[in-house]
Amino acid sequence: MDYMLLLLAVVCFAAQFAFTKLYEGAVQPGATASLVMLTVTSAMGALLFLAVSGFRLSFSAGSTLWALALAVIMIP
Repeated sequence: MDYMLLLLAVVCFAAQFAFTKLYEGAVQPGATASLVMLTVTSAMGALLFLAVSGFRLSFSAGSTLWALALAVIMIP
């Protein structure tokens, strides 16, 4: 089971990379294109994590710190 999940993660990472390259080739590079890509990928990630958690929201100090760290890292 662990190997299957690892394989699924690798396939998903490769698919994300391929879609990112296709998106970059289809649009003009710039701040707007980057913002749209970041917004769409963030929304998809949020929906995925929400589905995995059974569509229930909960917050902890750890999740809040991770969200803050990610927000700081993503500032251009």
